[in-house]
Amino acid sequence: MNVNVNGVSITLTEEQLKHIDAEVKKMNEPKKPTPEERFWQLCEGLTIKNDRGKYPDVVFFFKDDEATFEYDAKNRYLWCRHSTVWSVFEKEYGMKYNDIQYLIKNQVEEHFKCNVNS
Repeated sequence: MNVNVNGVSITLTEEQLKHIDAEVKKMNEPKKPTPEERFWQLCEGLTIKNDRGKYPDVVFFFKDDEATFEYDAKNRYLWCRHSTVWSVFEKEYGMKYNDIQYLIKNQVEEHFKCNVNS
């Protein structure tokens, strides 16, 4: 295919055109959030709930009537729901167990200035 750019004729192969088209599509796609940004997106809209009588040391974080996180303050243990948090990092970013664990631990500790056990 011949293309005229500023008075200069350029011949492009079908492969080159496909490559250019793919690059233009990439440029127009919305930027994928970093894993850290995605973590905080997953945390948006959480509601804190607790039952001090039944679970005196535990804080629950709910979204849409489903526990998303559970923090045991006594043991400093943070649990997160696999289907709505953990698997997001496996599927969207191809992350492995240790990387996901480090990401979540680091984000929580940094943001809340606390230590959590893995």
